[in-house]
Amino acid sequence: MKVGVVSSSPGYLIDKLLEHIRVDGMIPKEYRVGSEDVLKHKPEPDSYLLGAERLKDSPKKCLV
Repeated sequence: MKVGVVSSSPGYLIDKLLEHIRVDGMIPKEYRVGSEDVLKHKPEPDSYLLGAERLKDSPKKCLV
């Protein structure tokens, strides 16, 4: 199973949090989506669509 993180926070904060809770090694950086990775934010689905794309899977197969 592949695991990614999608957040409206900037990528550097996502990285810091994952390091803090000691799971950064479980979630590759290429599977992380932060606010700087998309132009349109909530309520648009762009972040989640990019997350699915990075996981190389269909959005229909992703659990949010």
